[in-house]
Amino acid sequence: MVNELPDCAALVEEFEVGHVLRGDSAQDWLQALQKLALQQPSFKETSGPGLQRAQLELNWEKEQTELAAIYHRIEETQRNLTSAI
Repeated sequence: MVNELPDCAALVEEFEVGHVLRGDSAQDWLQALQKLALQQPSFKETSGPGLQRAQLELNWEKEQTELAAIYHRIEETQRNLTSAI
């Protein structure tokens, strides 16, 4: 369960692994949790496929190459700026 922050809501909606809470009061959270507890079929049963897909797509092994490339570009830019001065 997440609030309406765009990045959090996007993950929940993309992978169908939770609920986006509309409202941010304690009462809103309580009502949402109570509704979730009564959900049939259960959240655990319905979220399995989305959780498996999220595990495959959102992990360090998949992201490390892309992140390393970004760091290398930053380093190269810094070197170029330093040598230009």
